[in-house]
Amino acid sequence: MLALTNKYYTLFFGTIIILSAFNLFYNLNLQHVQDWDEATYGIEAFEMIENRNYIVNTYLNTPDYGVLKPPLGLWLISLSFKTFGISKFSLRFPSALAALLTIILTMIFAKTVFSKQVSLLSGIILATLKPFIYLHSGRTGDFDAPLVLFILIFIFLLWLYENRKNILFFYFSGFSISLIFLLKSFAVVFPICIMSFYLVFEKKYKNIGLENI
Repeated sequence: MLALTNKYYTLFFGTIIILSAFNLFYNLNLQHVQDWDEATYGIEAFEMIENRNYIVNTYLNTPDYGVLKPPLGLWLISLSFKTFGISKFSLRFPSALAALLTIILTMIFAKTVFSKQVSLLSGIILATLKPFIYLHSGRTGDFDAPLVLFILIFIFLLWLYENRKNILFFYFSGFSISLIFLLKSFAVVFPICIMSFYLVFEKKYKNIGLENI
């Protein structure tokens, strides 16, 4: 089995990507829009385009102070609306794409850290995991799938910095934290805590500086 996965790793990798894309994108426009966040984000992204106001979230043309999130998620949906037109497919496209990229990056990360076998297993699990595909995630117009992607990017970059000793990976991991904040505001607390503990307990703060680039 090990020899088989090593020999045909690229084939299996591609097959899992195809399976993931099918599970995420097939009939993406058929399910009705949920009354919770998905509907709200769709309306606010539409109004963002109509009012040409890409800073303040509005709901029924009134500033929405109930959604305590910066506008990155709505920017993604607005861009999808402009690209594909106003539809349920375009509402959910950013999440579906983010989920697909998460599966791909997870397999790359797992192969880098562990093995090809762990890479393929992790990909199969995510590609067929119902909560990851449906529950506020890949097949919904919610922000959880992009959030998972940005957190994974942050962790991968931090790992690359620790193991490749290139300070640029550290700065890019910091940039990914800013994307997390722009997407879901207070969700940024968790990666900031991880970064802070890493800098303090590993004493990496001594290596931070432009002179180390």
